Amino acid sequence: TRADVLGPDLPRSTPLRDALDALREAHLRWADDLAQAFARLCEQHGFLPAENLRQRTLFERVVRPLALAEGPVALFMVDALRFEMGAALHEKLAAEGDTRAELRANLCELPSVTEIGMNALAPVAREGRLHPTLTGKGFGGFETGEFRVFDPETRRKAMAARVGGDACPKWTLEELIDKSPAGLKRSIGGARLVVITADEIDRGGEKDVGLRVFESALRDLYTGWQILREAGVKRFVFTADHGFLLLDRSRAHEIDFGVRGDAQRRYALYPQGVSSANQVSVQLGALDYDGATQHLVFARTTALFAQKKRRPSFVHGGNSLQ
Repeated sequence: TRADVLGPDLPRSTPLRDALDALREAHLRWADDLAQAFARLCEQHGFLPAENLRQRTLFERVVRPLALAEGPVALFMVDALRFEMGAALHEKLAAEGDTRAELRANLCELPSVTEIGMNALAPVAREGRLHPTLTGKGFGGFETGEFRVFDPETRRKAMAARVGGDACPKWTLEELIDKSPAGLKRSIGGARLVVITADEIDRGGEKDVGLRVFESALRDLYTGWQILREAGVKRFVFTADHGFLLLDRSRAHEIDFGVRGDAQRRYALYPQGVSSANQVSVQLGALDYDGATQHLVFARTTALFAQKKRRPSFVHGGNSLQ
């Protein structure tokens, strides 16, 4: 990180700091321009992407067909795996001589937060539509017609019901790494689907130590893949609930929304739509969210909605490409 290398003993550290500051300013302007351009595209063409890019269709499009084929499929549900981090993992997996790896893009469901994205990865859509549960605190999962999907266990339950099999084990990545291939073989016997959850990236980002753990998180994903391969698993899907923005707290800009606390870091759930030079909104019904009349309000740039607590450097929840 910057703090690790820019010590006072580094030759020409002052001009190097100045150059890095200028680079950060340039990057922020570029990111804001990109976010505004994407917001305009969404206003013109709709905020809901084509079906083959929707997060809610991934299980039926990709996971279930693999699970119904011969042998189990391992689904890694990785909290906050940005696309370029996925690209780095893909490059490492593809380098294995006996592995065929594909990298595909999807757009996460809005707002890009865990309680939406993780639950939308389960088979919760009915005829392409989502049925969210809204609580006083925001989103509380999705109704499937049989039960509510809102946490890791209900997600596993919904997935297991769609693929069948004698078992559908679920482990965290830390639990998986501690297991032996022989023990895993016994655990996945008769399973069509194995679910692995990983939140190291998100936890590191929320604690402001993300850059220090991102590389180790990717190494752990690779290790988990190797362990499952040794246990006989041959098909894998790595996916995420959302991406994130890394912001320089000293340069991150804020905009006010209602009373401080009415909005989350990067979005607000509001009764009416808001359209201005700084904000853009979409009604939940336009996202094929049934039974919900509220609007999602986003900043048009990388800006944060003003909060009562200090500015974070790791944020998600907005509509910008992360």
